[in-house]
Amino acid sequence: MSELLKMLRCPHCVTRGKKGFLMFSGKWFICKEPDCQRKYPVYKGIPIMLTREGDFYHYKRALEKADIKGSNNG
Repeated sequence: MSELLKMLRCPHCVTRGKKGFLMFSGKWFICKEPDCQRKYPVYKGIPIMLTREGDFYHYKRALEKADIKGSNNG
């Protein structure tokens, strides 16, 4: 996990010229920038680094559909 933390940055902050370092807490990556502190969920071991609120739920539905299709091919 520490290697991943060295590479990942908050996409919201990086586009604004900030460092956007993250910390991991539970199932969330949290931006360390005091004026940001956005949270990014980890879903099935994959960090979901989406910037718009609500995007994760669309992404999750797509992943669930892919899981269903993949299990039918197995």
